[in-house]
Amino acid sequence: MTMLSTENGSPRELPIQSSLTISLLVLVALFIFLGLRGLVFPLAGSGSLGIEIHNLKDLALMQTTAARNLGIALAALLMIVFDTRKALGLLLLAAAAITVLDFVIVAQASSWSQAVKHGGYFILLGGFAWATLRGAR
Repeated sequence: MTMLSTENGSPRELPIQSSLTISLLVLVALFIFLGLRGLVFPLAGSGSLGIEIHNLKDLALMQTTAARNLGIALAALLMIVFDTRKALGLLLLAAAAITVLDFVIVAQASSWSQAVKHGGYFILLGGFAWATLRGAR
Protein backbone atom coordinates (compact mmCIF):
# COMPACT_ATOMS: atom_id res chain seq x y z
CA MET A 1 0.00 0.00 0.00
CA THR A 2 1.28 3.45 -0.84
CA MET A 3 0.57 6.76 0.84
CA LEU A 4 -1.69 7.56 -2.12
CA SER A 5 -4.10 4.71 -1.48
CA THR A 6 -6.25 3.53 1.41
CA GLU A 7 -5.99 0.19 3.19
CA ASN A 8 -8.34 -1.44 0.68
CA GLY A 9 -6.22 -0.12 -2.22
CA SER A 10 -8.62 2.54 -3.44
CA PRO A 11 -7.22 6.01 -4.03
CA ARG A 12 -7.29 8.45 -1.12
CA GLU A 13 -9.90 11.20 -1.23
CA LEU A 14 -7.14 13.60 -0.10
CA PRO A 15 -3.99 12.42 -1.88
CA ILE A 16 -0.95 13.21 0.27
CA GLN A 17 0.96 14.92 -2.53
CA SER A 18 -1.90 17.02 -3.91
CA SER A 19 -1.68 20.79 -3.71
CA LEU A 20 -4.97 20.86 -1.75
CA THR A 21 -3.66 18.48 0.92
CA ILE A 22 -0.37 20.35 1.22
CA SER A 23 -2.24 23.66 1.48
CA LEU A 24 -4.55 22.17 4.11
CA LEU A 25 -1.53 21.01 6.11
CA VAL A 26 -0.09 24.55 5.97
CA LEU A 27 -3.46 25.91 7.15
CA VAL A 28 -3.53 23.39 10.01
CA ALA A 29 0.04 24.36 10.96
CA LEU A 30 -1.01 28.04 11.05
CA PHE A 31 -3.90 27.31 13.38
CA ILE A 32 -1.74 25.08 15.60
CA PHE A 33 0.74 27.97 15.82
CA LEU A 34 -2.03 30.47 16.65
CA GLY A 35 -3.48 28.11 19.24
CA LEU A 36 -0.17 27.40 20.95
CA ARG A 37 0.81 31.07 20.87
CA GLY A 38 -2.48 32.08 22.46
CA LEU A 39 -2.12 29.46 25.17
CA VAL A 40 1.51 30.19 26.01
CA PHE A 41 1.56 33.94 25.29
CA PRO A 42 -2.07 35.02 25.72
CA LEU A 43 -1.29 38.75 25.81
CA ALA A 44 0.39 38.59 22.39
CA GLY A 45 -2.42 36.37 21.14
CA SER A 46 -5.06 38.83 22.25
CA GLY A 47 -3.38 41.55 20.19
CA SER A 48 -3.57 39.41 17.07
CA LEU A 49 -7.22 38.64 17.84
CA GLY A 50 -7.99 42.35 17.75
CA ILE A 51 -9.03 42.84 21.36
CA GLU A 52 -6.95 44.66 23.94
CA ILE A 53 -6.77 43.00 27.34
CA HIS A 54 -6.66 45.41 30.27
CA ASN A 55 -7.27 42.93 33.06
CA LEU A 56 -4.92 39.98 33.48
CA LYS A 57 -7.86 37.78 34.50
CA ASP A 58 -9.25 38.33 30.99
CA LEU A 59 -6.25 36.51 29.53
CA ALA A 60 -8.07 33.28 30.33
CA LEU A 61 -10.64 34.26 27.69
CA MET A 62 -7.85 34.51 25.14
CA GLN A 63 -6.59 31.11 26.19
CA THR A 64 -10.03 29.59 25.61
CA THR A 65 -10.05 31.05 22.10
CA ALA A 66 -6.56 29.64 21.59
CA ALA A 67 -7.69 26.23 22.86
CA ARG A 68 -10.60 26.35 20.38
CA ASN A 69 -8.23 27.08 17.49
CA LEU A 70 -5.88 24.33 18.61
CA GLY A 71 -8.73 21.83 18.93
CA ILE A 72 -10.07 22.64 15.47
CA ALA A 73 -6.58 22.34 13.99
CA LEU A 74 -5.89 18.98 15.63
CA ALA A 75 -9.28 17.64 14.53
CA ALA A 76 -8.53 18.81 10.97
CA LEU A 77 -5.11 17.15 11.08
CA LEU A 78 -6.69 13.85 12.12
CA MET A 79 -9.24 14.16 9.33
CA ILE A 80 -6.43 14.64 6.81
CA VAL A 81 -4.48 11.68 8.19
CA PHE A 82 -7.55 9.42 8.23
CA ASP A 83 -8.70 10.72 4.82
CA THR A 84 -12.16 11.94 5.80
CA ARG A 85 -12.61 14.60 3.17
CA LYS A 86 -16.31 15.32 3.69
CA ALA A 87 -15.96 15.63 7.48
CA LEU A 88 -12.94 17.91 7.01
CA GLY A 89 -14.85 20.13 4.61
CA LEU A 90 -17.74 20.41 7.06
CA LEU A 91 -15.35 21.21 9.92
CA LEU A 92 -13.78 23.97 7.82
CA LEU A 93 -17.25 25.29 7.02
CA ALA A 94 -18.07 25.40 10.75
CA ALA A 95 -14.74 27.12 11.44
CA ALA A 96 -15.59 29.71 8.78
CA ALA A 97 -18.91 30.33 10.53
CA ILE A 98 -17.04 30.87 13.82
CA THR A 99 -14.97 33.60 12.15
CA VAL A 100 -18.15 35.48 11.27
CA LEU A 101 -19.04 35.53 14.96
CA ASP A 102 -15.47 36.57 15.80
CA PHE A 103 -15.79 39.41 13.28
CA VAL A 104 -18.99 40.71 14.88
CA ILE A 105 -17.63 40.42 18.43
CA VAL A 106 -14.33 42.14 17.64
CA ALA A 107 -16.05 44.87 15.59
CA GLN A 108 -18.34 45.66 18.53
CA ALA A 109 -15.66 45.41 21.22
CA SER A 110 -12.81 47.07 19.35
CA SER A 111 -13.19 48.42 15.82
CA TRP A 112 -14.02 47.44 12.26
CA SER A 113 -10.36 47.77 11.31
CA GLN A 114 -9.42 45.18 13.96
CA ALA A 115 -12.23 42.88 12.81
CA VAL A 116 -11.19 42.85 9.14
CA LYS A 117 -8.71 40.01 9.63
CA HIS A 118 -11.59 37.79 10.76
CA GLY A 119 -13.29 38.50 7.45
CA GLY A 120 -10.09 37.31 5.80
CA TYR A 121 -10.17 34.13 7.86
CA PHE A 122 -13.78 33.62 6.73
CA ILE A 123 -12.72 33.85 3.08
CA LEU A 124 -9.71 31.58 3.66
CA LEU A 125 -11.57 28.90 5.60
CA GLY A 126 -14.66 29.14 3.38
CA GLY A 127 -12.48 28.70 0.30
CA PHE A 128 -10.77 25.66 1.77
CA ALA A 129 -14.15 24.24 2.83
CA TRP A 130 -15.47 24.68 -0.72
CA ALA A 131 -12.34 23.14 -2.30
CA THR A 132 -12.41 20.22 0.11
CA LEU A 133 -16.13 19.52 -0.24
CA ARG A 134 -16.03 19.93 -4.02
CA GLY A 135 -14.32 16.55 -4.43
CA ALA A 136 -16.02 14.76 -1.53
CA ARG A 137 -17.93 11.56 -2.25
